[in-house]
Amino acid sequence: MNTAGWSRRDGPALSQLSDADLEREAQRRRRARRGQSEAPAPRDKRQVAQWLANLELSQRASRAEVEEAYEKLVAKYGAAGEDSKGPRKKASDKLVASLGEAYRGLLDYFER
Repeated sequence: MNTAGWSRRDGPALSQLSDADLEREAQRRRRARRGQSEAPAPRDKRQVAQWLANLELSQRASRAEVEEAYEKLVAKYGAAGEDSKGPRKKASDKLVASLGEAYRGLLDYFER
């Protein structure tokens, strides 16, 4: 299957994405087909508190602070996984995925 011409509305062509990015894109599309949001809706205040803790933020953090913290942490921990292999890369990918879930959940929380 040739995916060279396929593109995304909000980013690079699919042929330019890494395996991890492709998996995230596939999950995003599956959720969209089922009518689900990118991140699970917060069950309660504890979920929001956990997301803030994952991004190393206080309970009074603003949306701008969430965006800034997310970018900083992804740059820090995402770069650690790029240079490594095996368990270290897997741990880095898992951490970046959890940061992404926290970020999307908090953005959804701020929009409500």
